Amino acid sequence: MKKGLLLCSLLSLLAFGPAAKCQGLENFNNYPETSNAYHSGTFTGQDGSTWTYTQCRGDSVINAPTPTLGKNRTPPAEVSSGTLHGGCGILSFQYKQVFSSNVALDVYVNGVLLTTVTSSNEAGIVKNSGTIDVDLSGDFVLDFKQSSSAAGQCAVDNIQWTDHSVLPEPTYYPENFSATPSNSKITLSWTDASGGQAPGAYLILGSSSDDIVSPVDGTVLPDDTVLSDGSAALNVIQGVGTCTFNGLPGNTRYYFKIFPYTNSGAFIDYKTDGSPPAADTTTPFPAFIVPRDLNLYSLYPNPSMGQVKLKCNGKGTKLIEMMDVVGNKVFHGTVNGFSMMLDLSSLRKGIYYFRLTDEESLETSVRKLILQ
Repeated sequence: MKKGLLLCSLLSLLAFGPAAKCQGLENFNNYPETSNAYHSGTFTGQDGSTWTYTQCRGDSVINAPTPTLGKNRTPPAEVSSGTLHGGCGILSFQYKQVFSSNVALDVYVNGVLLTTVTSSNEAGIVKNSGTIDVDLSGDFVLDFKQSSSAAGQCAVDNIQWTDHSVLPEPTYYPENFSATPSNSKITLSWTDASGGQAPGAYLILGSSSDDIVSPVDGTVLPDDTVLSDGSAALNVIQGVGTCTFNGLPGNTRYYFKIFPYTNSGAFIDYKTDGSPPAADTTTPFPAFIVPRDLNLYSLYPNPSMGQVKLKCNGKGTKLIEMMDVVGNKVFHGTVNGFSMMLDLSSLRKGIYYFRLTDEESLETSVRKLILQ
C-alpha cells in the first residue's frame, strides 16, 4: 500500500495546523489508471463511496497512483466523489502542473464553486491548495473540474477534509463596554470575553433609538457602518477590542449593544441571554458651531424651502458661513448693508448652522437653520 494511515496525521499538521482533526482522506489507492491514455471510469474511495473520473490518465503521479485530468477533452475532465458524510469544515489537497499549460482547476462542493487553484509555469512542481473554508454540515460531494478548455493537465492527490464542528454559544459577555464621543464620531471599546467557550467575534448594533433588538441564531447580520442614518451593525473579530463610527451629526444620542458569537453562516450562535453589555453617549457640537445668539441678525423663514432672507442689525461687512451637522462648510460669502436674499435651494434638506461674524468687532452669532 503506497500511503498509510500516518499520511492523514502528517497532512493535518502541514495543511490544517496541529489543532485540526482529520475527518476524511482520499489518496486514490484504488484509482486503476497507470498509463498515458485517457479513460473514464469509477473506483471505490477510501471512504467506501464510489468515485468517478472522466478523461483522466495515470502516468504523472504525486504519490502513485494519481489521476491526471486532461486538457481540452470531450467531455471535460473531472474527478468527483460519491456522497460523503459528517460534514466538511475545511478542505485541502495537492496538485501538480503536468505539462507546459498552466493549471486552472475548479473545486466544487455540492455543486457550488468554492475556488479555482492555479499554477504559473510550474510544470512538475507539487503544490498545495491551502485550506479552503467549506463550513458545511451533513452529506456532501466533492468535484474537481477543469475550469476551461485551455486549462492544463493537472494531477490531483491526497485530498483531505475536516469534519464540520459546531461550537457552542459563548459562555461570557465582554466587559468594560464603553462609548466615547468626539467631533462627528463615537469610539467603542471593550475587554474581550474570557473563560469557558470563547467567542470568535462580536456583533455590535448601534441605533439612535433605545430599542435595539437582539440578533437571532442562524441569521448573519452584514456590516452596515453608516450610523448617521439611525442604525448600524458591525462584526469585529475577537482580539480587536475597539471600533469607531464616523460621520455622525452633533448633539445626537446613540445607543449600542455588543453580542459575542461563535460559528458562521447558518450555524452562527449569538449569546443573548441575561443583559448584553450596553452603552450610550451623545455626540457634541463641533466647537465652532455651538449655537450662540448675539442678536446680530435675523434669518427667515426658518424652516425654509431654500430662499432665505438675512437681515443684519447694524452696518459694516459681515462674513457668512454655513456648516452641515458634521461641520463641513457648505456655503460662505459676505454681506454689506442691512439685508440680502440667499438662495440655498441647491443644498440638501436637513439641519445646518448659520454663522455670521462682524469683521470689525469679530463678534459671532450662530443659529440653526432647517431646509425642507
